[in-house]
Amino acid sequence: MSRPHHLGPSVSRHAKKCLDTPQDISKHWYNLSAYLDSMNSHFDIGQHLIVTVLEPYRESHSKVAAALIALDEPHKRLRIFLFEPTSAG
Repeated sequence: MSRPHHLGPSVSRHAKKCLDTPQDISKHWYNLSAYLDSMNSHFDIGQHLIVTVLEPYRESHSKVAAALIALDEPHKRLRIFLFEPTSAG
């Protein structure tokens, strides 16, 4: 598991244990913000290094096509969650 993938569950576990105090909330918010910032780099690496190299083989190799789908689907959902604005209320 890559570092960004490992940090996501770690931040989630911390949120579950976070006390309802200003200090704990502030610490968690800092860690969450740092994690979200790091995801930009993670997506860039995945897109530019992995997908760009494998994309020409998508049509001719079914395992490459399956790997690209497996890589893209969770990242697409996470990208939507992290970076697309939501409407409040």
